Amino acid sequence: MSRTPTTLKWMVRRHATLAGDIARLRELRARLQADIDKLEGDATALRATMQLFDSRIDPVSIPPVRAWKGRYGRRGVLKAFLLEQLRLAYPAERTTMELAYAAALHLKQDFETTADFRRWVDDSLAAQLKRSMREGRIERLHEPRSTGEVGRWRWRPDTAPSLAHLRAQAQDQGLAVRQCDDGRA
Repeated sequence: MSRTPTTLKWMVRRHATLAGDIARLRELRARLQADIDKLEGDATALRATMQLFDSRIDPVSIPPVRAWKGRYGRRGVLKAFLLEQLRLAYPAERTTMELAYAAALHLKQDFETTADFRRWVDDSLAAQLKRSMREGRIERLHEPRSTGEVGRWRWRPDTAPSLAHLRAQAQDQGLAVRQCDDGRA
């Protein structure tokens, strides 16, 4: 048997990966279609019941509602997790993606695609970070809406750190601390 050329190995591996993605997405589509069918059946039953009670109600004119689904447990869990991570890291900063990966792991979020993960980061996680910044709990260390710049965030303490805290922090980082003429650091 002859050796398979590297370029062909890459194509075989890529084809296998694509076939796996296709199979996974087909399974997902089947599960989603079953969910859609069930919800449509429930909606049809509700429309019929509403019509029995009051024929003046037009169910089609009722706008859809995107309700909070308790995906992370009780309300506020994502925000509390993000604030705690930034508080524990202080005075260091954390990037948006560091926080996103940690939060997804902590909240046991499983995303079907990278696009789903990205959408969650943009819609849920970034919104919480911005809200916390407006409340004065954290600070943004990057320019908003800048292209290519990594989002960086830091806890904003209620009080300014003391000189003793800053001195200890500098020494922990191996920085030299100068003494004043009167012996103070």
